[in-house]
Amino acid sequence: MQLFLLLMSVTLSAQACKTPGQGLISRQEAIEIARKEISFEPKSVETAQSTFDGVPAWEVMLRNTSEPDPRGSVVFVTIDARSGKILALARN
Repeated sequence: MQLFLLLMSVTLSAQACKTPGQGLISRQEAIEIARKEISFEPKSVETAQSTFDGVPAWEVMLRNTSEPDPRGSVVFVTIDARSGKILALARN
C-alpha cells in the first residue's frame, strides 16, 4: 500500500511539473524545417501556432519578395509541432 501511494505521489508530481507546450518543437525549429523546402533566401518569415486535423502545428510563411503581388514567391509550410513532420506545403 505504501509503495502504491509513493508511486501515485511521484506520478502526480511529475504531471504537475509539466509546462504548457512541453514536447513541442520551437518556433525556430519550425522555421529551420520550412527553410529546407525552399531554394531562396526569404525576405520575410511569418509564423503562427495552429492545429491541423486536430494536431498542434506551426504555420510558416516564407516570402521571397516585398512586392505587392507575391505570386510565385511565397511558400506556406504546415509542420507538426510534436514531430517536426511536414503536414502540408503550398507554393504561391
